[in-house]
Amino acid sequence: MRGTHFTLSGLLLVAVCVAVATANAASSKRTCSSYYIIDSRGSGVKNLYQISSPGRVFIGEFKVLARQTTIQAVANPYPAVGILPTFKREMTQLSVSSAKILAYADAIRDGLNGLGALTRIKQIGAYHDSVLEGEKNLKKMIEGEISSCPSTRIVLDGYSQGAQVTGDVYQSLTFSQRRHIFGVVLFGDPRYNHSSVTDMAKRDNNGILPVRDKFPRDSRGKVLSYCHAQDPVCQGLGQFVLHGSGAHKTYAKTHEPEEAADQLMSKSPSPSSGGLAPVLVTAPQISGTRSLQGIPLALVGNQLSVNDGAWNGNPTSFSYQWYRCDSPADQREFDNCRPIDKALAANYTLATADLGHTIQVKVVAKNASGSTATYGYTHTNYTQTPGLFGNVGAPNPIADDFWADINGTRCTGACTMNPGDVVTAHPGSWDGQGGSAAITFHYQWQSCTTPGEDCSDIPGATNASYSKKASDRWLRVDIYGSNAYGANGLYW
Repeated sequence: MRGTHFTLSGLLLVAVCVAVATANAASSKRTCSSYYIIDSRGSGVKNLYQISSPGRVFIGEFKVLARQTTIQAVANPYPAVGILPTFKREMTQLSVSSAKILAYADAIRDGLNGLGALTRIKQIGAYHDSVLEGEKNLKKMIEGEISSCPSTRIVLDGYSQGAQVTGDVYQSLTFSQRRHIFGVVLFGDPRYNHSSVTDMAKRDNNGILPVRDKFPRDSRGKVLSYCHAQDPVCQGLGQFVLHGSGAHKTYAKTHEPEEAADQLMSKSPSPSSGGLAPVLVTAPQISGTRSLQGIPLALVGNQLSVNDGAWNGNPTSFSYQWYRCDSPADQREFDNCRPIDKALAANYTLATADLGHTIQVKVVAKNASGSTATYGYTHTNYTQTPGLFGNVGAPNPIADDFWADINGTRCTGACTMNPGDVVTAHPGSWDGQGGSAAITFHYQWQSCTTPGEDCSDIPGATNASYSKKASDRWLRVDIYGSNAYGANGLYW
């Protein structure tokens, strides 16, 4: 099973009214707020004062959590030039028209911008000039806010080209200036550094543009950088060849923007109260499924429940949000998690729409000083997982009754075999969505140097039966049961 990285998810997607300002707005006379959020949008959004799509979700969640405070959110009004040619309907017109000419001109211009960015040749296109103007604007806004409102906590967020701008500016600030920055959130950073302490995704590759220097270690928990596994902007051009650019456009549809707000707000007392938000002692637990060795058999109709866990700080209330996540068949991932509509109680009944997905639930503890969020966990004999361990509907063993025979004689425990003996594995009792008849079993025999240890696959030994070779010392078999919704396994 592949290792996974889990993060906290957000509670609510809320509509947010965003105040916009010009680059010198911070220097104008106004009432200072508790928090001042500056968003830098991604490439190709022409409206200078538009907040990025993940930024809107992040700001919305931030406002929910930062109760009893004042928040002003503004846009960084820089060009944010496009970098990918966009196909427009006008291009299909047979006749020559001004709209068609403009559409082709836009496509050529954006293509040159992208070429200049990728080749790192500043004279091609306007990408580099756009980034420099964005950095100039953002630094001026930060300096103006520090001058006008030195007690205000500044929050920076950026998406795509805006993430490059935001990260570059934060790294250029003096130590004194960085003390005024409450948090920095980057989504799909073209200069993503997977080895930095700020990496929230634990990816293997760096971004498509020259990798940025690592953030200092005191940035842990303060600078949060998110990158999707198939996002070519932060994982390199190879992902574009394999998967296109779709993963780069989904940050607002996942739980990362809300998680970022949760992370930032849970690390500090509310400025208005001076108290501490709740502190987690024991994680909440998910129940409601049958299991063997703690691995849940999750079927449509099962009612899941999550308890509140144990907390310091005397929480006065708890709230919940269940999420539906994408997961490859046997890897139990929690990717692209989306809030399930109206699933806001401590209980949730699995539905047909959940089949083939993993499930998470966020529990938010609140007191007068603020909010702290965590996941509900599943505990197995092997791991602790922030979510329901395994895909909904995937098959699982439901009894510890796996067995094997040698030349037709049932074997129990460690059995003696001679070369030429045939051992046959019997998977025992399993269930899944659609029942045992819908399960297909897969086998892989392994040769081990010691019982169950230092094992390697035997090429071609993928049937239920295997004939022992003279070179085999100890044998082990991995059994996977799969159906349309996923797979799980055991070994003997």
